[in-house]
This record gives sequence, structure tokens and C-alpha cells, in this order.
Amino acid sequence: MVATQIAPPEKKVKIARRKPLLPHKLIDRLGLPAEVRIPATFEDWIELSVDCDYRVEYINGHLVSIFDTDAKTKKPMGQATLTHEQLVANIIAALNYLFYSNNDLIILGSNMPTFIQEGKATVNPDLSVVNGTPHTMSYKYNRRSQTVLTNPCIVVEVLSQGTRSYDLVEKKNDYFKIPSLQQVIFVEQYWKQIISYTRQSDHRWLYEECDDTMEGIAVLDKMLLLNDVYKKVTFAE
Repeated sequence: MVATQIAPPEKKVKIARRKPLLPHKLIDRLGLPAEVRIPATFEDWIELSVDCDYRVEYINGHLVSIFDTDAKTKKPMGQATLTHEQLVANIIAALNYLFYSNNDLIILGSNMPTFIQEGKATVNPDLSVVNGTPHTMSYKYNRRSQTVLTNPCIVVEVLSQGTRSYDLVEKKNDYFKIPSLQQVIFVEQYWKQIISYTRQSDHRWLYEECDDTMEGIAVLDKMLLLNDVYKKVTFAE
């Protein structure tokens, strides 16, 4: 009789899941410092962004998450300030009024990320304006996808204490790399001031400031009035 050898059952190897570089839930993110930067790949950003409860950007090879801090507790805030949201709403209303008859201009909010091919950065301006058909790209992760905008003509950032340096330096320099972009606008939320960079025909950027001594600032062929931007806004003392 020939003995039959039975192979032992194969052991199932458990594949350890990689710990996320950043938490996906806002409640967990609030336990971290107000500003977090983690070295990562663009694919890491896609994986995180498809179901993240808060805004995470990808710039200069890092995942970047910056929150304002509460004036009293100094702890990270999970939401924008009232003034910030008033200003964003005012700007959207003002631009919609100025360009009401221009069906080619489309205004988008901050939930639409903007993709910058050079440097492979992805950021979220507080609002974007597209001239013509919006061009988008979609990236998939685990049957879910993230869509990003590639052709804004104007982006607007409302500055905060936590993001001012980041917006005015890092993000601004990356915005300049977008071929379709014609203007970058920064709006202060603690006093009346608008800063604008407008692309010139020689590809230089014209810097302009507008404060409460001036009427407004040019946006395409219209004038964005300072009083419209800061309508009903009360600055915290």
C-alpha cells in the first residue's frame, strides 16, 4: 500500500493595513496641532481626500492641513470663522452680480480642489472662477474618486491668522504655475484690504493693494467694490 501524503493547510497571511498618514475624521484631526505637514506622495493625497472630513492639500511633497486656533483656548478650530464665511458669501454675490450677463463665467466654491500640474500640487481656494467649460480630472481610489479642477481663470483666498503665510507665499507661487490663471485675489478678514496679482502679457504679475481709501479693484473688465466685499462684516475687537 502506498501512503498518501496530505499537505498541511496553508496559513493565511494577514496583510497589515498601513496606518493613515492623517486621520480621516475631523474629531481625530482636532487632537493634532493647528498646522500639520507630512511628507507624502500625490497618491497618498488621493487616498486620504476621497473620504476625509476636512480639507487637506498637497503641496511641495507634503500633505498640509492648517486650522485656525480659538482665540481663548488656543486649540485648533474645526470650522471657518463667521467673518471668513461672510466674506466668501459676499464675494460670490458680488461676482455673480458683476458678471450676471456673462454666461461663460462660472463661480465655484472651496469644495472643488484645484490641480496644479507643475509640481503636482492640489489646493482648495476659497472660490474659483472658470471662463468657459470647466476642465477636470478624476482620480480613483478603492472604487471612489476625487475630481479636481485644472483651468481656473481667477482664484480667491480669504486670509486667516493660521493660513496667511501659507497662502501668500507657498500657494501663491503654485497658483502662478497654472496656465489658465489670470488673477489671484487675497482678502483680509481682520481689516479692509484686498491684494491682487494680475497676469500681464509678458507673463509678469502686477501687484495691487486696495484698502478703505480706495473704491475697489479691477476683476477682468469690472470693478469689485471694497464695500461690497465687506458688506455687513463686523471685525472682532
